[in-house]
Amino acid sequence: MVSAGFIRSRGREMPYAKPKEHDVNGVTASRALSERQSRILAFIWHYTVANSHPPSLREIVEGCDISSTSVVDYHIRRLEKNGYLNRTPMACRTIVLTGRGRSEVTG
Repeated sequence: MVSAGFIRSRGREMPYAKPKEHDVNGVTASRALSERQSRILAFIWHYTVANSHPPSLREIVEGCDISSTSVVDYHIRRLEKNGYLNRTPMACRTIVLTGRGRSEVTG
């Protein structure tokens, strides 16, 4: 049984806070960025600045030490939905951070 205020993950109880919803530029974000999403945004920003083009999904996998491209794709889709980045579907290296995404990385 899960106690109030906790969720069970991998056999352990972990604290849970109800996500807050807020509206930024017409985009509703249901929760704050996860640590992994923050790392992905920072990697995209630094890679793009250093190389003059955005990283591929495989480069994000390697740079952020993530297990697979499908995990990266999931987080990229969430970041796009919440207004942190834009990309062109079915095209390579088209990830562009929005103003919201840049301010998250640069402070």
